[in-house]
Amino acid sequence: MGRPSKQDKIKQVPRRLVYTTNEAATLLCCGRPFLLEELDNGNLGFIRRGQRRYVPATALEKYVEERTQIGGQT
Repeated sequence: MGRPSKQDKIKQVPRRLVYTTNEAATLLCCGRPFLLEELDNGNLGFIRRGQRRYVPATALEKYVEERTQIGGQT
């Protein structure tokens, strides 16, 4: 096995308290435009620092928990 190519590399995001919108989109397996729409609609919490928005890890966990379907139930 040789060194992985650029295509084979998986984007890894380190675990921390807050994430950039790009990192949050990666963690949620969605595109950044969708993530920004969720932020704008109030479906996903964020904190603002200057002009930038950061998504807390707790907001990501809550977002996923609220949208997890178990046994066909929502």
